[in-house]
Amino acid sequence: MLYKKLKLFTCTATMAFAIASGASAQSIKDNVAVTDKNGNLVRAALSGNCVRTKWETKDGSNPCAIAQPEPAKVVVTPTITVTPIAVLKEKDKTIHFDFDSAQLSSQAQSKLDILADSLNQTSEIKKVTIYGYADEIGKEDYNQQLSMERANAVKNYLANRGYTNTQTATVKGFGESYSVVSCDNTSNIIACNQPNRRVWVGIEFINADQAKIEVNMIKQNQPSDNS
Repeated sequence: MLYKKLKLFTCTATMAFAIASGASAQSIKDNVAVTDKNGNLVRAALSGNCVRTKWETKDGSNPCAIAQPEPAKVVVTPTITVTPIAVLKEKDKTIHFDFDSAQLSSQAQSKLDILADSLNQTSEIKKVTIYGYADEIGKEDYNQQLSMERANAVKNYLANRGYTNTQTATVKGFGESYSVVSCDNTSNIIACNQPNRRVWVGIEFINADQAKIEVNMIKQNQPSDNS
């Protein structure tokens, strides 16, 4: 009997505390957990338990449970596969241009992205020389200037992609010299000359064996350093 009286007294005191704390009559009547006018749970001063009008809910949830923080999101960094510079073929270091243009196409930019990433991942490079070329259509002095513009376009793009060594790279323009195809007997001379409108990135390696391979390619694209 004494226990029931104490329990009744405790419940009455708790409800009185809830009302004194700013809980509305509506929240006490209708809600399982009592909240104040700001929507915050009302808790007993001594126990710290929230004030409830019912001990069981229809869905079995606990309205007095403290919200747990959301787990931190795990950020997965994608793995970037970089092609070793020594594995790149000559076509990977050759950039082609449209007729009478020094603008890099989207395809050329994609190729330079791969080349720049490869250059950035190696310490085996001694020197980089960027060679520009033009086709034989037009005046010789104009083609000479155009070949330099193409070489500088490649140099600047590589620098913007983070390959800082291109800031001091040697840039050479050979105009319409050293064509890789001859278009004397063709009806569509512009299309035929497409392989001649190019920039080739020459790489000199520290490693002696790799350097020999690259020197042979340099000779094909530039027969003499005195040219």
